[in-house]
Amino acid sequence: MSKPVYILFYGNYAAESLYIPMVQISAVIALFMGLTSVLAMILQGLSKTGIALRAIGWGMAVKILCQPIMIYLTSSLGALLSTFISLVIVTIIMGSYINHRFELLDFLNTKVLNAIYVSSFMLLILFTGLSLVSNHFVPDTRVSSGLFLALVGSLGGLLVLVIYQKCQVLDILKNR
Repeated sequence: MSKPVYILFYGNYAAESLYIPMVQISAVIALFMGLTSVLAMILQGLSKTGIALRAIGWGMAVKILCQPIMIYLTSSLGALLSTFISLVIVTIIMGSYINHRFELLDFLNTKVLNAIYVSSFMLLILFTGLSLVSNHFVPDTRVSSGLFLALVGSLGGLLVLVIYQKCQVLDILKNR
């Protein structure tokens, strides 16, 4: 999926070996960055801004320590990898406080967890299959990449909704 995303935003100007690893790592970083932002807003709403700031401080310290090592080991990907490591630590610190305070993991019963596992596995299969299709049949233009990504996003969202409906996770979420 990284090739169509890159072509959509930047065009088809670079060799795939240069940009695909960066886009893949950046996608995972974006997930953790979004999660960190949401957790920070939750803590701010709880008047626990100090915990969020300490977590961000720890994350910054880890990034400063890891970045030279990661750049030495992986060259241009090092900065991205150190950012990923620091965001994981920040997310763990903030998430563990929120979980401890509200006991959120008690909400995740086996039915919900199984639905999450099944939908994640099915999305992985869907995205892998569609990535193979895109490599062979989708032209390397911005318009075709955008249309392909819209199709893939729609199919992925529909797949998750169907699985959650079959596993009755939507009913559980409505009742909470």
